[in-house]
Amino acid sequence: MCLRYPVLVMFRDCCLRCYLNLMTRSYSANVNPQPRITLPHKILERLNRRHAKDAAKKHQTKRFYKGPLIISCKRKEFNHYKGQTYSNFSYNFLASGGWKHRLSVGDYFTINAYDKNPALELDDELKQYSDFSSFGLHDDLVKALNDHGIRRPTNVQALTIPKMMTGQNIMCTAETGSGKTLAYLLPILNRIRKYKALYGETTMNAPYGIVLVPSRELADQIYAVATDLSSYIDCKAHVVCGGRGTQKLLRVPPLEETDILMTTPGVFSKLLTNSKHITSEKLELPELMDEPEMTGMQVALVSATLPRNVEEILGDIVPIDTVEEVSTDSVHQLMPHVSQKFFRVSGTQKPEEFLKIIKTRSNVPTLVFCKNSETANFVGYLLEQHEINNVVRDGRYEMMLSGETNILVATDIASRGLDTTKVHLVINYDFPVHMSDYIHRVGRVGRVGSDVPGLVISFIQQKWEVNLLWKIEVAARRATKLKSVDANIKRKITKLVEEKYQQEDV
Repeated sequence: MCLRYPVLVMFRDCCLRCYLNLMTRSYSANVNPQPRITLPHKILERLNRRHAKDAAKKHQTKRFYKGPLIISCKRKEFNHYKGQTYSNFSYNFLASGGWKHRLSVGDYFTINAYDKNPALELDDELKQYSDFSSFGLHDDLVKALNDHGIRRPTNVQALTIPKMMTGQNIMCTAETGSGKTLAYLLPILNRIRKYKALYGETTMNAPYGIVLVPSRELADQIYAVATDLSSYIDCKAHVVCGGRGTQKLLRVPPLEETDILMTTPGVFSKLLTNSKHITSEKLELPELMDEPEMTGMQVALVSATLPRNVEEILGDIVPIDTVEEVSTDSVHQLMPHVSQKFFRVSGTQKPEEFLKIIKTRSNVPTLVFCKNSETANFVGYLLEQHEINNVVRDGRYEMMLSGETNILVATDIASRGLDTTKVHLVINYDFPVHMSDYIHRVGRVGRVGSDVPGLVISFIQQKWEVNLLWKIEVAARRATKLKSVDANIKRKITKLVEEKYQQEDV
């Protein structure tokens, strides 16, 4: 058939598709095939990962969460709400997931406070201990507590005091700032009062109770509490620490009436091996058949974190089967009443960002943590150059307590056990390497008796610091305990002892 004039041909749906397919095959048969363009393997993998990440984010943002905002981020797509769950959880869900890359500098996020201090909420089985008189403590000790405004026991106190009152050896772990000092000090003083009632006068240089702590500041702090309480029961407290004329103390040991001694490991070891301090008087303890808690030695190990091999260490002192573990439910968890903010910074940015925060909060009692004494001195000089009053930790913690300065620059030694109820802000100028150090640093705010819950600000600079931050953010998003918590007590004490002996040799 031959068409001489143009005609209009109309196709519908499949007819048109069939026609085009025929034309394409006819054309392809007469034309050389074109080269096939493919993507490099690495680029294809990168595209697939990006598509998977976008799909996961889209899946999460479809849900609506009524709970409070737990994590607020600079990039809103990483916000996290209470009760939010994740499918196939990975680091793609973390706000800090890409913080090892230099382009992440300037990013930040905050783990917000969303609940009350768990230390003040007694479990149902502990509500029988509504006040301190329910423990069977002496009336004078209960009066001492009431006079100081302490009327309700905390969770760890309700767990620990009844067991220690029966003479039980314990290993206690509880969150920082939960009242652990009174948890062990009250039963000790109560037991000493009973001894004093039997023996009468105090023996020279022979304490009934010994409290061994890692730092001078903590020893002074516990000594102050013990002195206040012991004055009500005619008990004599004493403190001995290194760095305060130790050599003179060893050469000419004083004879002092001591019922309870607060001391640090170094000087205590020297006192034990110094024959001038050893009394020749032999103590004869009476038989107390009706009071089993009064016989034998009692050991209590108390901390917010404990080393992995603590059972092995403690087994060299007392039979491990005689030690009962006591732990609160909130131990090794992020405190829900303390806000924690994280900034990704570069090395050149950190001093500038630090000064911005300090200048806007110059009247706020602040504790600044550094990785070593050299960095602490640098931060101190930096603040002095900008006419900001501060003190670098060198046995000067009392200056902050007295109100002479609002800013204390310190290393991790100051993070252990100190009662920093007046501190409102903690700044991690150097982010810690170990989880236990982070737990203790955060515990300087939001303590029982604090006026405000407090805030913790951390600067993240190095790639290895991001590894610890990932664990913290994962715990916050999944509402789980912090992982890899090791107190590193043996490592820290060994290092301090080695440095001490090296200085003495020089």
